[in-house]
Amino acid sequence: MTVKTHIVILTALTLLIGTIIVLSHPLIISQIHNNIKRIVRTIDITHTSKAEAFYKDNNINFADSHNNTSVINIGSTTNKAGIWHSAMVDESGYEQVSQKAINEFENNSGKKLALVVFSNDWYNGISFPASKANIIKQNNATPIIRIAPWKSNGQNLSNAGPYTMSNILNGQHDGALIEWAKAAKSFGSPILVDFGYEPNTNYFPWSKQGAAMYIDAYRHIVTIFRQQDATNVYFVYHPDLSSNVDEIKKWYPGDKYIDWILASAYGEDGDIGCLGVLNKSYNQLTAISPSKPLGIEEWGIGSPTDTKNTLNSLAQNKFPKLKILSIWNEGPAGGKDRRIEQSPEMLNAYKEGIANSFYLSSNFNPTLPNS
Repeated sequence: MTVKTHIVILTALTLLIGTIIVLSHPLIISQIHNNIKRIVRTIDITHTSKAEAFYKDNNINFADSHNNTSVINIGSTTNKAGIWHSAMVDESGYEQVSQKAINEFENNSGKKLALVVFSNDWYNGISFPASKANIIKQNNATPIIRIAPWKSNGQNLSNAGPYTMSNILNGQHDGALIEWAKAAKSFGSPILVDFGYEPNTNYFPWSKQGAAMYIDAYRHIVTIFRQQDATNVYFVYHPDLSSNVDEIKKWYPGDKYIDWILASAYGEDGDIGCLGVLNKSYNQLTAISPSKPLGIEEWGIGSPTDTKNTLNSLAQNKFPKLKILSIWNEGPAGGKDRRIEQSPEMLNAYKEGIANSFYLSSNFNPTLPNS
């Protein structure tokens, strides 16, 4: 055996022993992990998909960084097939939730829900709706909680009562918001929080002080939740695609503060329906952010034709960034009968469309959609 061969063997053994020592020491492993995460967070957004692939290949969980102020591009993950099935199940028009309403909707639709939507109105103060969220959790679904900062229902700034955007921003409600965040953290599983829905419509009190004030107030709330380490809370920006569409980006709080973009897409004007709205405005919706997953939080005009066409088109992945589809299953008490069971034709259209395996009824992943 030559001297050169001995040197090669000794070098290989040295490297092997060094590798074993490193891999057997948990502190070294932890340091390597942390260093990798710090490096990945500084990578330019155009290279993020490569970073995610590296983490996946090395079995490193990067989910805990979703609330970091650095922007993480998850665009590559949103192209995977599948849309989670969701609904607002309260037919009464009060936008609440009950076990009975969930059972009735799932029995009628023939499919379980992955997410359930309800509203958290501040009529009686700011408090986490634990009982309603737990009903959803017990059904193995994820709550989408729509925070409505108003004292009474209406379109004027006066309807906000003490919950104006300026009052939120100057800290008047920090104590109550901190308690909300702590309770949400204790809930222990994912929650999507939609604060001040459809601000671009100017229909609600939270729009009356302008986009800049709305954005600052929303960012203030997100900051409070992050300070409480409520990492199970994912924040939603909720524009309306049927009104003032050219302004939907104007009201966006920014990628550092928002995790999901979920829109309303009714299409009642001209009865073009959800599919008609998406055909017109999908590109504007995707232009809000290149990196955030999208969905529809409200749709349904009670039309069997629109229901069939919408469900069939989305199941063909014609709008690949949409990952949530949530029908607004409201009865005539809400002003229009949108229920899936309002007629045999409507129910048949919904059941047949939602039965497609493209629509997912479990394992919702708020961090990396359909990963």
